[in-house]
Amino acid sequence: MTKRFFTLVLLVTVFVSQAWASTFKLDRHRVVLDQDMRRGELRIYNTSDSLQSYRISLIDMQMDKEGILKFAQQYEFSAKPYLRVGPRVAKDVLPKQFQKVRLMKKGKIPEGEFRAHLMVEALSGDDPTEQSGAIQVKANYKVVIPVFIKNTSSVTELSIGDITFSKDASNLIVRLNKQGPGHTSANLVVKEAEEELFRVNQFSLYPELSQRDMTLPIEYKEVASKKLTIQLEDVESKEPLKTLDVTITEDLLK
Repeated sequence: MTKRFFTLVLLVTVFVSQAWASTFKLDRHRVVLDQDMRRGELRIYNTSDSLQSYRISLIDMQMDKEGILKFAQQYEFSAKPYLRVGPRVAKDVLPKQFQKVRLMKKGKIPEGEFRAHLMVEALSGDDPTEQSGAIQVKANYKVVIPVFIKNTSSVTELSIGDITFSKDASNLIVRLNKQGPGHTSANLVVKEAEEELFRVNQFSLYPELSQRDMTLPIEYKEVASKKLTIQLEDVESKEPLKTLDVTITEDLLK
């Protein structure tokens, strides 16, 4: 079987404008403020050869059952009421230099886990439009990362649930179940003996989801009667967290 690799990174959402794709990068893919942490920070690196300015804001996003993050007007687990962010605009950052962005908890935070998304936008002043005596600045390249406030000692874990195939038998579907109130992340790996058939790196389940079906392009006819190993890995260490051996039979066809 041809070896396939596929990587999905849902902890960083990037909206790309081609002309601005190299203006900056962040030194963090996420920020987690645990119970004993009042503040955190990240850096915006200006990777271009000119002065750059950036707008920093907090937004809410919600994960749907397919694991896709979408903008939300109201989000049950929003961390926005409990966060301060500064600066809100980083002006004239020198080429190859950086701007620190600080995040601080505020107010009385209830028991539980809360999430917001920090959005950084590159601002263009190359072709400003004068409007009522002001300069209208156009937003371009955007990067969005999650910010978590964990005010709980509860543990959240993943387990491997049902294994099935899609109706047309072209995709393997792995159901993952979440136990606990918070978010959790892992890598998902499918193997035949020692051969890695497919991999999804660093997927997440957020508090609004209790389960998620992962659809993998592995056809039934290619693995029929074979024994596959479904494995959840730790994101950082790649150490196995959970393992399930399954023999592919017709019973798995929907």
